[in-house]
Amino acid sequence: VTLTEHLMLQLRQTRLKKRDRSIGEYLIGCIDGNGYLQATVLEIARDLGVGEEDIQRVLSIIQTFDPAG
Repeated sequence: VTLTEHLMLQLRQTRLKKRDRSIGEYLIGCIDGNGYLQATVLEIARDLGVGEEDIQRVLSIIQTFDPAG
């Protein structure tokens, strides 16, 4: 199981609104195999057309997932 698959599984198990789940999927897609986010919060917010605070909120949830990060 890849890191992306592992994180996506955990994302699916969280109780998030559809919009936040979509943000989470995009964020996870931006995480490399070493667990590093390959885009800034600002870049992701612009790509998705949402506020940086929305990205940061969902990112904070993902950072609670296993493995720690």
